[in-house]
Amino acid sequence: MDGYPPLDQAFEVAQRPPGHEDNASQAMETFVKLFAAHQRTIWLYLSTMLPTQNDVDDVFQETSLVLWREFDKFTVGTNFGVWACTIAFNRV
Repeated sequence: MDGYPPLDQAFEVAQRPPGHEDNASQAMETFVKLFAAHQRTIWLYLSTMLPTQNDVDDVFQETSLVLWREFDKFTVGTNFGVWACTIAFNRV
């Protein structure tokens, strides 16, 4: 509204330790790059297991959310595509 984040977001930011913003933004940037490079592969993988495009789209969206929530468990430098497709398989 007035350029300020919602109160709950402001409170969350205030609770973070110093330097956390840099780590969080770096993690987000890494995730976005890896996800963008592999999203087509994930979608195609799901399309081999699900009968309709709507099903693929729904599971892809769910998988995307899980990938973001679980990204802190991913080891950067390993194969993101394999990790993502494993998570996608578990969503089906």
